[in-house]
Amino acid sequence: MSVSFFSTLGDHPQHLAMQVRRLEVYGSNLVNAGTPGYRARDFDDSFRKPALALARTHSRHLAAGDPQGRLSWRGEVQTALDDNNVDLPLEQTAVSHALSEYAVNLSFMRHHLSLLAMAIHGRAGGA
Repeated sequence: MSVSFFSTLGDHPQHLAMQVRRLEVYGSNLVNAGTPGYRARDFDDSFRKPALALARTHSRHLAAGDPQGRLSWRGEVQTALDDNNVDLPLEQTAVSHALSEYAVNLSFMRHHLSLLAMAIHGRAGGA
């Protein structure tokens, strides 16, 4: 029986790459909080929520979201006098949420790799 890293890790590497991209977008928003005229961006990854995904059974149904995610403009919360719409508390919350998801994803990957290492070395049991 053959086991590959891809089958062991599943979609976790792709999710990790998406989380890195999301952190880049939120970091850019934070860095540009004082830039006049800067419009905050958001990263739409709603395609990852399989519970919300519906099968397209008719040609007039909307297609599923872009599998790579897409950038969109963040909705107006409060615009500053210099036409900057970055809301620092909102961005800081988004970054902390994204970092926690990133840590959880790394934890899953670490666990799967440790199980694979135990299988390779012939050790029984698992955590």
